[in-house]
Amino acid sequence: MEASHRIQKEEFHSNNLGSGFCETTVLTFIAPLGLLVSERLRDMLPKGSHFFIQMFFFMTLFTLSVFEILNAYIACIILLSILLLLGKSSSPVHKSVDPAVKEYESHKKSDTFTVIKLMTLVLTVVCILAVDFPQFPRKYGKTTMFGYGLMDIGVGMFAYLNGVVCYIRHVNNRRKKPLLPKLLTLLLGYVRLVWLKFFNYHTTDVEYGKHFNFFSILSSLALLSGLVPPSRSNSIIMCILGSVISVFVTQKYRSYVFYDLERTTFLTSNVEFFISISGFVTIFYFSGIYIDLVIKIEKLIKENQILKALRRMLILYISFAILPIIYPPSRRLCDLSYVSWTMFMISGVSFVSLLIMHFFDIEYAGVLTNSALSNQMYSFLFANLLVGNININVNTLSLSIGETLLYNTLYQFGVSLFMVSAFFNKPLTQLNPKNDSK
Repeated sequence: MEASHRIQKEEFHSNNLGSGFCETTVLTFIAPLGLLVSERLRDMLPKGSHFFIQMFFFMTLFTLSVFEILNAYIACIILLSILLLLGKSSSPVHKSVDPAVKEYESHKKSDTFTVIKLMTLVLTVVCILAVDFPQFPRKYGKTTMFGYGLMDIGVGMFAYLNGVVCYIRHVNNRRKKPLLPKLLTLLLGYVRLVWLKFFNYHTTDVEYGKHFNFFSILSSLALLSGLVPPSRSNSIIMCILGSVISVFVTQKYRSYVFYDLERTTFLTSNVEFFISISGFVTIFYFSGIYIDLVIKIEKLIKENQILKALRRMLILYISFAILPIIYPPSRRLCDLSYVSWTMFMISGVSFVSLLIMHFFDIEYAGVLTNSALSNQMYSFLFANLLVGNININVNTLSLSIGETLLYNTLYQFGVSLFMVSAFFNKPLTQLNPKNDSK
């Protein structure tokens, strides 16, 4: 990448103040609502292509919304209107009776987990390319200090998802995940750093630090879970410990990081990583406690105790909303406000999904979707490679709106195709939890 182009990109991505609290919240509802609509329309879609159509539809709809071609509120109203027009399903989708599928789906996990996973994938895959085009509203990018940036949500969501997976693995007495994949994730982060330097790719040292990145956060959490298993008692202790440390370091060093920092040593060059890790630890270990609460609420809904379920939903939802409304979150520091904001976003999507699935008789089968999403990290890496290739070879800042939409559409088509091919090249029996313990 040419030096002038790189400087132009870095200036383009800097000094972002974020969007509004409500606007960001509404945008996150588009992917799960789209998922539930397509589940309701499953029988009308061609067999074997359901997931591809689903993913491509989500990403296209979300792209139109983030580029503000289609208003986010209008997109949600359209999706809800489709559900209302279709009404209740007369023949709900029934889960497969295949033994391997049955064992996979009986795994202790809420249906909302897959909805959150899909939302996270759609949000990150769409935004990591869209943000490089001039038509992308800067308010949706990553914030410089504080604020509600749409792209700030991704890393918190990934920390939550990884925490849920580790917790499920622990409570089901499954064999611990081998050390090698965790180390490979860490290595991958450094391979990415070398790749960025080699191609003189635009990046910033104030996101996670000079020598760390997104993959460093995830691999650190995975390694920590091997030392401190996410049991109920351990999770409570780690949440308290992480919260206390987060409050202390963010209050003590916030001004220093934002205004007075001289990056001359290894510690000061990577201060964002060392300060933010306590907040990500809190999200990671709280996820197990939280998913148990969601499963209990889901059980109440299935037993038609709707008012009791709604009461618990509102208590959780409002509790998570208070702190980020009073104190705008900082993803860069991963302060408690950011932790609470992440859980607020997750709660909103989870509860809306549960209610829609109940009232519209949408029995979420999702075998193909679950299977393809098991390749989530590979899909994210593939998307990163495509984004890097486009940015190195194309001056995205000079493109028209038509060219922007063309590049984004082709990119999303490629990612959707990769996810489907990844599924068809992975036998379904490999998803059987019991196979992991052999």
